[in-house]
Amino acid sequence: MSVVEAILVYRPHGYGAHEAVPVGRTDDPEVLCLLRDRVLEHAAAEARFWSDVDPGIGALRAAEAERLTRVLGFLLPDAA
Repeated sequence: MSVVEAILVYRPHGYGAHEAVPVGRTDDPEVLCLLRDRVLEHAAAEARFWSDVDPGIGALRAAEAERLTRVLGFLLPDAA
């Protein structure tokens, strides 16, 4: 059975330590949907920002946001 989960990692900066250290994880549907919504908001905002700066990059970011919307919509659909 497939499971969608979010993993919170800490990435230390400094001498020697560059690996991500998992500090928490969840498969709670409510948490995952909140995270999904926030990720999609961020992707849309980034696409808007780049559209103002460089229309070509803005178009690429908008396409990435649309793809992300489809993928996350499939993996984490809204509750019926």
